[in-house]
Amino acid sequence: FGAGTTEIAVVTLSGVVHARTMRVGGARLEEAVQLWLKKKMDVEVGLATARALKEQLGCALPRQDLREVCIDARERISGELRVVRIKAEELREALVAPVAQLVNAVRIVIEDAPADLAADIAHNGVVLAGGGALLNGLAALLTRELRLPVSVAKDPQTAVVAGCGACLDQIDLLRD
Repeated sequence: FGAGTTEIAVVTLSGVVHARTMRVGGARLEEAVQLWLKKKMDVEVGLATARALKEQLGCALPRQDLREVCIDARERISGELRVVRIKAEELREALVAPVAQLVNAVRIVIEDAPADLAADIAHNGVVLAGGGALLNGLAALLTRELRLPVSVAKDPQTAVVAGCGACLDQIDLLRD
């Protein structure tokens, strides 16, 4: 789950069996936050502020805490600056659509995978990598919706790069 795209793949020892790439990533979540602020609070913020909100309050499921953040935003009509208080549960509303797209895409890839791999998928589950994997509650939401174990890679932001490096260390295996 990267910044611009999400790559979903069923991988076995012999390689990728089925995959799908979608244009829903962290940037789409930030755009959803910006759009939500325009529609619901009639204010505009930059991408940096939207990213900070996503990282601080973003969640795929209701949070147990009642976190909220105050930000400086610009009134859409007057252009004046004002302080806006945003609650985590409010921000979750902004992320519902792109998160639902992600869940549906994962479901489709798993359903389209060969039937003989279903037991392996059910046993090994799903591993999330990329910065988007850090979205609060995403793994739990996927676990609930897919009825499969879902975990987050140890260091999700560098997992893909580390995996590529490990493959290059064993380039002879890739040739086969």
